[in-house]
Amino acid sequence: MITFPTWYSGGFPDTELVVLDLLTPFAKLVTPQITVCTWLPDINALSLPQVGVYRVAGGISDDGQFDHAQLQLDTIAASRADAWAVAEFLRQIMLSYADGGPVRRLDGTTTNVHSVAEVVGPEQIPEINPDSRLVPMRFQVTLTRLRPIPDYQGIRAGLQAAQVI
Repeated sequence: MITFPTWYSGGFPDTELVVLDLLTPFAKLVTPQITVCTWLPDINALSLPQVGVYRVAGGISDDGQFDHAQLQLDTIAASRADAWAVAEFLRQIMLSYADGGPVRRLDGTTTNVHSVAEVVGPEQIPEINPDSRLVPMRFQVTLTRLRPIPDYQGIRAGLQAAQVI
């Protein structure tokens, strides 16, 4: 287990895990159940359908209050038609958070999503992946800080002045 200094209290939630928790309850409503994960295993070992959730870009707002994360959702299913149908289902769930909303986390806590916007809709790029069953799409998911955080700049300056770092 990693132990951080006592003055450190985090910053933003892990957006991949927030989206995983957002999608999982809806994925359980589909037959066969969609597996939502943060990394697709070997395609030959997949239980289909499956969606991988990956943070691929983004950054913190100038005022430091928002994390604008771009996440790619890669949907794969037993057939191209199934993959597109699952991707569209997940797309609509993601877009239902366009104006934000609470996400009940698997650990029992709640994280508030500020907004979700589609960046790139479902697509197939045969030059990159010739498997027609894989449908990627990208969303911007904006989260706010977990809570007020310590003055990390002041802490850093104090540690430097004390020659601790």
